[in-house]
Amino acid sequence: MSSKSGSMWSHPAGKIFLAVCLWNTVAYGLLFNSFSLFVTPIASTHNFKIAAVSLIGTILAILGGVFLNFTGRLTGKVSSKTWFTTVAVGLVLVYFLFSKSILLWHFYV
Repeated sequence: MSSKSGSMWSHPAGKIFLAVCLWNTVAYGLLFNSFSLFVTPIASTHNFKIAAVSLIGTILAILGGVFLNFTGRLTGKVSSKTWFTTVAVGLVLVYFLFSKSILLWHFYV
């Protein structure tokens, strides 16, 4: 064990760990988990079945899990700032397109 004093948060790895935790809490936790709040309003407004709208959330979660495997491979090739910015902008665009959708196939595309 090292005799140097200092907190874990002063080391760059501690800061990266904290940033990843915040990213997962904000981006993944709020965006993906809040989709269930809109299932019933979307289904009732557009006369869709709740199961059909819920399937969209399931597909998003599966695709998110699949593409998380590529994140580790891209870490050495693309800077973290560029990668996270691209992902955040992509998520915003996806949810913006959800807000403009009026037919069920729009949601699946």
